[in-house]
Amino acid sequence: MRSVRLEVMKDVVRDLHDAELACDHAIAAIATFTARLPKARVRAKVAAMVGQGAIDNALAASSLMGQVRARLVESHNQLNDVRAQLGLATVAAGGGYEKPLELVMPTSAANEDIAA
Repeated sequence: MRSVRLEVMKDVVRDLHDAELACDHAIAAIATFTARLPKARVRAKVAAMVGQGAIDNALAASSLMGQVRARLVESHNQLNDVRAQLGLATVAAGGGYEKPLELVMPTSAANEDIAA
């Protein structure tokens, strides 16, 4: 049973990291697109009101993607709690990115390690 749970956890972690990466790429792509819109208007020499709805919607999409990313990060944190509840070891499958120390261990434990 433990090996099945470990395999399931690895699958979930891989999918989570894929989703986080896709979200970051989407945020970057939306930002690039959004930045291009007013530049395109100026370059095309059209009035400011032309395309304003598109700019508004692109900005709204960017804001929504920020919310999506926050929800993925929260899911990540909640899955860490699930991992602990199941008694499974921490799996470092984050694509080689370092986490801030306060996310890896509680602040009090981090301070004790640093003080030692």
